[in-house]
Amino acid sequence: MSGDASLAGSVLCVGHVCVDLVNLCSYYPEEDAKVGSTTKNNRNVSETIEHFLLQCPRFHSHHVVLRSQLLTLNVATFDLPTLLGGAGLLPCGSMHSGRIVYIWAHDTHGSPAPPPCLEQRWQRGGNAANNSTVLGLLGAKAAFLGTIADSHEKRFLLEDFAKYGVNTEQAVVCEGCECPSSCVILSRANASRTIIHSNKNLPELTVEDFTRVDLTPYQWIHFEGRNVANVAQMIALVREHNKGLTQGEFITTSVEIEKAKPELEALIPLADVVFVSKDYAAFKGYSSMTETLDRVRAVAHPGAVVVCPWGEEGASACRGREVAVHSSAFPPTCVVDTLGAGDTFNAATIFALAHGSALVDSIRFGCRVAGAKVGVVGWEPLRGLLKAGALLLKDEAATAT
Repeated sequence: MSGDASLAGSVLCVGHVCVDLVNLCSYYPEEDAKVGSTTKNNRNVSETIEHFLLQCPRFHSHHVVLRSQLLTLNVATFDLPTLLGGAGLLPCGSMHSGRIVYIWAHDTHGSPAPPPCLEQRWQRGGNAANNSTVLGLLGAKAAFLGTIADSHEKRFLLEDFAKYGVNTEQAVVCEGCECPSSCVILSRANASRTIIHSNKNLPELTVEDFTRVDLTPYQWIHFEGRNVANVAQMIALVREHNKGLTQGEFITTSVEIEKAKPELEALIPLADVVFVSKDYAAFKGYSSMTETLDRVRAVAHPGAVVVCPWGEEGASACRGREVAVHSSAFPPTCVVDTLGAGDTFNAATIFALAHGSALVDSIRFGCRVAGAKVGVVGWEPLRGLLKAGALLLKDEAATAT
């Protein structure tokens, strides 16, 4: 893949894209009523499904009727179409990629009525995909590199990328694969969410795919923390590319360490900027931002920036052995949609750092944009806030209150 002059100075986001099937409910079943997010992968959904059915034995949708056989399924290889078929779901008309509009029926057997579903929507998901969306909204030249299934969802995904100005010319289209999907249940009561993700057969981006990309146009390449062995080799290729270049020509690399997976630690020493999530910190037994920064910078590349967002407590960061800096959170009046909040913070912080902002200003900008994001539904309202000048990158330290 050859370079494009129009991409000069771009930020390339490398990782995953999927379709999110988002369902907004008025409140959660009691056992799930907690603030935060729970991500269940293909092999850990049975408990979630069982709780779901116990709370809602008479669950219905526009297209299907869910029967209790779902509890007897072997969900170790869960994917949405197979799950629906195996559960005894009765099709009533066409179904497009498991797109389900949930309508809750009142339980006539005396148990409390389950929470009604208020709305349903499709949206493009995936960490790197979200990063590129936010960068595009902020005005960066953003590009996405990852695999996309050659399925009927491909058009939706590519058109949605284009809507936010994200270049997808480098994306690798995989024939004969199904598009990954996430079934998301959001609670309006406290903005918490549960996510069940399915990826049946879409392969990860390979090192060979990455070697076909002309790196010359890119100022920054951000890697989603996944597919560890390949991502490590990709970062090494960027470092090799940087050899012999002047400092102003270097491509900065960043990596997100988000999931509670021990193998992700191998990526920490490789990147120039390391984003470490609160979930990963908890998995490692770190109890605070300060402890997380101290532990991570001990194994990070010398002089690397380590950034640790901590939800409603804001974010902290350090550069090498320098004194850590901190930003408070900027919560909205009402939290309505936390999907993509972490991706928003990471992207906005990258945007600020790439524009030469100080580290403390950069994480404060990340906190401001992420705070704005959780106060609106989806991405489109952010466009309006940006046009109104509500989220301009500025001297954050000078304007902090």
